[in-house]
Amino acid sequence: MQTQVLEEQQRHPADYPTLPDLESVLRTVLTGQAVAATSLLGMLGARLGGSPRSNANRITQLLGDLGCGFAGLELDIDGPEHLRQSGPVIYVFNHQSLLDAMILARLLRRDVVPFCKQEMARKPLLGALLARAGTIFVDRAAQDQSAVLQAAQAVLADGRSLVIAPEGTRSASGTLQPFRHGAFFLAKKARVPIVPIVLHNVHDALPKGGLLLRPATVRVSVLPPVAHDAERNVRGLCEQVENRYRRRLGQPPRARLSSSD
Repeated sequence: MQTQVLEEQQRHPADYPTLPDLESVLRTVLTGQAVAATSLLGMLGARLGGSPRSNANRITQLLGDLGCGFAGLELDIDGPEHLRQSGPVIYVFNHQSLLDAMILARLLRRDVVPFCKQEMARKPLLGALLARAGTIFVDRAAQDQSAVLQAAQAVLADGRSLVIAPEGTRSASGTLQPFRHGAFFLAKKARVPIVPIVLHNVHDALPKGGLLLRPATVRVSVLPPVAHDAERNVRGLCEQVENRYRRRLGQPPRARLSSSD
């Protein structure tokens, strides 16, 4: 009887769901605990009177080191020399997975403030962790974004950098979505460079909608900085950076639109 069941499973594997891999379950649980512990340490650091900047840096480093370690993420980095700049910059990245935050924390380490959609502030554990890291939450439906702009300019004036996903949301397929203009408007407004970080295969470890983590080597390309005045206007700067991503990811370029200042 058992032999017949095994043969049937081999002929029709889709009809017989397999149990999740034990390593994936353990890594998922441990990574969740690492996020919770990092959030708790951030709360304790704030109550003990450390500076918000030092506390945010501690959270960033713990999230990157513990999160990537427990999740089994190894980083294969091309262009790591571009991660360290002499002044504040705007790091942009293509958004593939919830694990992007851990990878960016591992890469950037300190003095960075992420942009994040307002909905993430309500996520258990993660929302509190992001808040303690100094995250600027953005209500994408709001017409008036002046408070967000002021907060971003204050971060850059303080010598820290911003981390922004110009697609605005995760890509389920890995195909790059059209870039929004916000990051590039800020770069021109504050006269700071853009540093593009290209994530190639984070979805190998956790695809959109996935629940269990899988160990993976994630390829990361850090491209040379793009000056804020590399193009005459915000749209041109946005299109130039987006097409750099498309070339690196092997995707067709977007047609550039002519426009006046």
